[in-house]
Amino acid sequence: MARTKTVSDDRVLDVVGVVLLRRGPHAFTLADVSARVGLSPATLLQRFGTKEALVRAFARRAADGPVLDWARFGPRHPLRALRRALRAVASALGGTRGLRSSIALFAEDVRDPALRRSARRHATRLESEIVAALRAARTAGELERRAPVGALARQLVLVWNGALTA
Repeated sequence: MARTKTVSDDRVLDVVGVVLLRRGPHAFTLADVSARVGLSPATLLQRFGTKEALVRAFARRAADGPVLDWARFGPRHPLRALRRALRAVASALGGTRGLRSSIALFAEDVRDPALRRSARRHATRLESEIVAALRAARTAGELERRAPVGALARQLVLVWNGALTA
């Protein structure tokens, strides 16, 4: 009979995200995750298979979950809500160390096909959430009716990614 999980996979993957941003993908170890989540490295391996599989599971979940969730920042003013959501994501990186780790993770995304697929889904979701916010802003009268929200969203993603490195 299988034992009941004392720590959910979601909790483990939350910790993986914290450790990856703090340590980076190359310094990241199962022991780091184990110490923070309260499970042995052997248990993590039993659940996820390998360290790489654990990172891939984290990437898949990140790609499939909400990216910005801008509406929770005040749907009555979509542009303000979008700005707050982008700031929240940027601050979650945790400063320069987190940004360095995020860039290193991006390099892993380029190298590993499974991570690349997750990164592509994540980027697509980010852009579509920005499109939704811009459409809401257009409906609320914060943007002109003819504003090309698709093109604006792509430009905003590019500018925002560039601004993160400044």
